Amino acid sequence: MSRIFYKLFKFYFKYRYKKPVIFGVENYDSSVPAIFMCNHEKFYGPIIVTTRFPIPKRTWANSMTVEKEAARKYVTESLFMGELGKGEKISRFYGYLLGTLLSLVISGSNPIVAYWDNQRSRKSIRSGVEVIVKGENQLMFARRREFTSGKLTFLPGYLFISKVAAKKHNIVPKIYPVAINKENSTMSIGKPTSLDITLDYEKEHIRIDKYLDDRIMTGYEDPAKMVSM
Repeated sequence: MSRIFYKLFKFYFKYRYKKPVIFGVENYDSSVPAIFMCNHEKFYGPIIVTTRFPIPKRTWANSMTVEKEAARKYVTESLFMGELGKGEKISRFYGYLLGTLLSLVISGSNPIVAYWDNQRSRKSIRSGVEVIVKGENQLMFARRREFTSGKLTFLPGYLFISKVAAKKHNIVPKIYPVAINKENSTMSIGKPTSLDITLDYEKEHIRIDKYLDDRIMTGYEDPAKMVSM
């Protein structure tokens, strides 16, 4: 059932939002598993990535969008009460309906689920590493900038997954910056970098985060410049 809802969702939004101008597909190396790191752009980012991303991938999804009760609360508070400024009662009514639908759609997309509690977070790490070992690509979003004082913030799990894949399986995934701009209808894929496990992990973390931040911020304003950086 969830797969049917996902296909209907994809069909509807593929024509609801026009195809963005896509830059940098030539930067993708299909011989190595990829981790695409993308700015969120509120609800537009996940929609346009689902319907228009030009490279096969599995997308990470927050568990609050996959589990029904959590999805209902998330949509109620984040979308209706937050972005749309609706009252609590009407928000809860529509949040219940849309949250239920959201959980069905996201589940149908075969996501990699990001759990936040300590007990299940290990399951997320294992899932991310398994995707790399299988030779599949994955895509993660930065945290929404309205929740991080406007800063582009990536949760550190993507780099830990890269480290485990490199150390245990001798597979070093390439990490790509992806910039989406809703207003200009653009999507750009920058040149990749990789984690070097022979170097200090914390320094590498800082370097790669800065690499992604610089290119995604550039790509947001100037996609053509970003893909050649």
